[in-house]
Amino acid sequence: LAEWAWSLVRGNTHLGLVEAGALKVVAEVVQPRDLQPLQELVANHLSPFRVRVAALKAVGTLSARYPEFRAETRPLLMQYGDKNHPVRLIAALPEAWVEAQDASLSGSFETYIHRKNYGLLSMLIPRARRAQDRFNRRIAVGAVSEKFTELSDLKEKYSKLSREVEELKEMLKASAQK
Repeated sequence: LAEWAWSLVRGNTHLGLVEAGALKVVAEVVQPRDLQPLQELVANHLSPFRVRVAALKAVGTLSARYPEFRAETRPLLMQYGDKNHPVRLIAALPEAWVEAQDASLSGSFETYIHRKNYGLLSMLIPRARRAQDRFNRRIAVGAVSEKFTELSDLKEKYSKLSREVEELKEMLKASAQK
């Protein structure tokens, strides 16, 4: 499926509609080996914006699934943050950041929302704030699930220690009776 989707991505259709759809498929089955082609698609300024936006979201998905690649994915996810890029790419950044689920991108939301001289781009601020809320909830859910896992481990250790203490008490009673 991934090979077929990549064959469609390499095509050249009107406005990149087919390529963007194929990149959505790639994002569903993304693997670490897909990072290099995605980097090329994000950096290709001649490709249609839909292709670059879909590639950004696929990079975000790759970052979420494989946190060990975040050092390579963060620059890709942050490169269109300034005002010298097409509005459609700038508008897609918060959604890509939400997909990435990378807590270190929370500062990027603040910079994005509070940047000076927004002008016409001020219409992006409410959308970015909603995306930031989703981002914070996802990060919080991840933190909560980690806490539940930690709590479960602690309960297991506590029950093991309780059993050992009871066994020691039984051993002490047995040795005291002799």
